[in-house]
Amino acid sequence: MADNDIPLAELVAAREEIVERMHAAFTDEERSFLLTFKSRKPDWSLLGLANVQQLPAVRWKLNNLEKMSEERHRLAYNKLKEALSS
Repeated sequence: MADNDIPLAELVAAREEIVERMHAAFTDEERSFLLTFKSRKPDWSLLGLANVQQLPAVRWKLNNLEKMSEERHRLAYNKLKEALSS
C-alpha cells in the first residue's frame, strides 16, 4: 500500500517522461538488436555483451518467441518496430 496518494495525471506524466528518456538513450545498435531479437534471429554483436545469449532469462524469452504463432509474432514485431521508431 502506498504511503502517499499520487494524482493519476502525475503518474501518466512520469510514465511519458520515462518513455521519452528511454527513446533518447537507445543507440541505433540497441534498437537494431531489439528488432533482430524480436525477429527470432538475434545479432548478438550489436549488443556488445559477451555470452549474454547464455543467460536463462534471455534463453527463456527467445524460446517464448519461437512458440508464438506467426500472426501473433508479426503483430508483436510490428508493435515493437513502431515503438522504437516513435
